[in-house]
Amino acid sequence: MALTKNVRIAVAFVGAVVVVAAGVSLLWRGYGDVKTNVVLENGKERCEVTAKSDVTIKKEKKLSWIIDNQCRNKNELVTVGNFRMAKASSATDCLQPTEGSGVTWPFQEHIDDRSKRQKKDRITLTIKKDSDLPGDRLTYYFDICTGVNAEWKSDPLLVIER
Repeated sequence: MALTKNVRIAVAFVGAVVVVAAGVSLLWRGYGDVKTNVVLENGKERCEVTAKSDVTIKKEKKLSWIIDNQCRNKNELVTVGNFRMAKASSATDCLQPTEGSGVTWPFQEHIDDRSKRQKKDRITLTIKKDSDLPGDRLTYYFDICTGVNAEWKSDPLLVIER
């Protein structure tokens, strides 16, 4: 059975609409994701974080720390940790994901999976859904560390909005 010209045009139009809708969906899904740079440079004793940015992001979006390693040691390990509500921190490294009692881990990745928050080139974590985080706006302080034992600290800010 041969298709008429009008049927072929209709099928082509529907196919084009499906392709465009899929493309828009993929673009929309990544809209609002945030990338921030972490610059590593040679310090007095070792590779240190010399530039980091405070971050504001919406819930359910991906946050990526892009590591710009300008150190002699190009294999430097970077860790994010000690997410907390208070500015002051008593932690000496970044091995713990959260610091302080009652702090909600803000990411979808499992809290005990350190491999997700410890990398050499890029750390990407996804903010939890709206229903999994309290309030309209959360402010977290956290640390970025270098070193095998995450012992060299820096302290930026993360703000999560509805």
